[in-house]
Amino acid sequence: MAVDFTTPSAIKVITPPGTLTGDRDIAKGHFWIWTGGTRVPLYAPVDLVVEDVSSGSASAKDSTTHSTIIFKVKDTCGYKFRFAHITEPDRSLKVGDVVPAGSLIGHTSGNIPSGNWDIGFYNMLQKGELAKINAFGMHAHGLCLLDYYPPEKRDFYRALLDQNAFRRRQLVLRR
Repeated sequence: MAVDFTTPSAIKVITPPGTLTGDRDIAKGHFWIWTGGTRVPLYAPVDLVVEDVSSGSASAKDSTTHSTIIFKVKDTCGYKFRFAHITEPDRSLKVGDVVPAGSLIGHTSGNIPSGNWDIGFYNMLQKGELAKINAFGMHAHGLCLLDYYPPEKRDFYRALLDQNAFRRRQLVLRR
């Protein structure tokens, strides 16, 4: 990866892909980025192409509409990014737009009241580890985004991983 996907100092903790959610026992292929409800910028970590932009209705917990943007990694086959729970997406982004690394794609304060949002990185040409533990759809193709950063940034982000969630994930993968 070339660029940070948000302001690193705003991140309080990161929940890794493969964490089972709620009582559904479904493994998600994305990271949960916990910023405590702080409004943060979202950046394209590499050169991307907009594949889909969608907005859901406002939740019962708050009146904020959350958007999801799915990007293809430019000049690759099968690699995608998914940013979700974007509260202020760049409304000028349209399907097919090229978004250079480092470009602002929006801002978010995340879900209310948890203050988290999602970023996922996927190889759609092959299923990964998560397919073995009840991940489906795009989630079955999830990759560890952190593995693609240079060592210094990777170590910084790994230090923010929720160690309890990471241990639970390791136990589930060993089943």
